[in-house]
Amino acid sequence: MAHTTSKMLRYTALSFAAWAATPAHALELLVPGYFYPSTHVAQWQSLVETAQQQPLSVIINPNSGPGSTVNSDYQAVIADLHAAGATLYGYVSTAWGTRDLSAVTADLDAFNSMYDIDGFFLDEMATGTNMLGHYSEISDHITDISPALRTIANPGTTADEGYLALFDTLVAYESSAAALGSHTPASYQRNYTADRFAQLVYGANEATMQSLVNQAAANNYGYILVTDIDGAGAWEGLPGYWTSEAAAVQAVSTVPEPGSVALFVSGLALVAGISLRRQPGQTRTA
Repeated sequence: MAHTTSKMLRYTALSFAAWAATPAHALELLVPGYFYPSTHVAQWQSLVETAQQQPLSVIINPNSGPGSTVNSDYQAVIADLHAAGATLYGYVSTAWGTRDLSAVTADLDAFNSMYDIDGFFLDEMATGTNMLGHYSEISDHITDISPALRTIANPGTTADEGYLALFDTLVAYESSAAALGSHTPASYQRNYTADRFAQLVYGANEATMQSLVNQAAANNYGYILVTDIDGAGAWEGLPGYWTSEAAAVQAVSTVPEPGSVALFVSGLALVAGISLRRQPGQTRTA
C-alpha cells in the first residue's frame, strides 16, 4: 500500500505544480512495433529516421512479451532507436486483469534484465474499480524495479479514473476508425494534461488520419498512431502513409493543457477516490 500511496501523492504533487505553471505537451507518435526487425528492416530504419527528427515512442514486443531468451535483433533496434532519441516500452499483457500477477511480474523482470527499455506498455488493462487493487500491485512492482520507468496502460476504451493514479498514460481509445463515431471520451479526460492519454486508430484512410492528428489537441490526446492497416494485423507494420503521418504530427502545435485549478482538483480527487476504493485486504475479482 505504501507504493500506491506514494504514486497518488506523486500525481497530486504534479497536479499542484501544474497549478503554478502548466507545461504543454507536444503531440507524439506512439508506435506498437509488433513486426520483426529482420523482416521489416526498412520500417525499423524509418522509425530511427523519424526519432532523429521528432519525439517518438515505440513499443517493443519480441514474443508477445519479452520471451525467454535475449533476442539480438531486438537489442540492435533498441540501441539504434535510443541513439536516435526514441523512448522504448516493453510489451506486457495483463489479459484484462485475469493473468496471474506472478506471470505479469515475471515478464516485467525479464524485460528489465534483457533489454534496455524506458518503461512498460501494459496491454489489455481492465477498466473497472474492482481491479484497481490488482493493478496497483503491478504498479508497485514497476516502482520497485525503478521509479524512473514510465508506464502506458491500454484498456483501449474509457477506464475508471483511479487508474490514472497508477500509470502515467492510458490508451483511451484503440479501435477502428469506423467505430470512432460511437466513442465518447470520459468527462474527466479534460482535467488532465494531454500526455496522460493516447489514441490508437486502425483502418483509416489518409484523409481520416490527417483529421485525427489535427483534432488530437482538441480531444486532449498527447500520443497517437493512426494506420490504414485494418483488423487483427493492424500493428504488424507501419501505415502506408507513415511519412505523411510523421510530418502531420510534427506540424501540429503543442497540445493545450487543461486549467491549472482543474488539475489540482483532479489530483486531490484521485487520492480521495483510490483511498476509498482500495482498502487493506481487498479481494481481487476478475
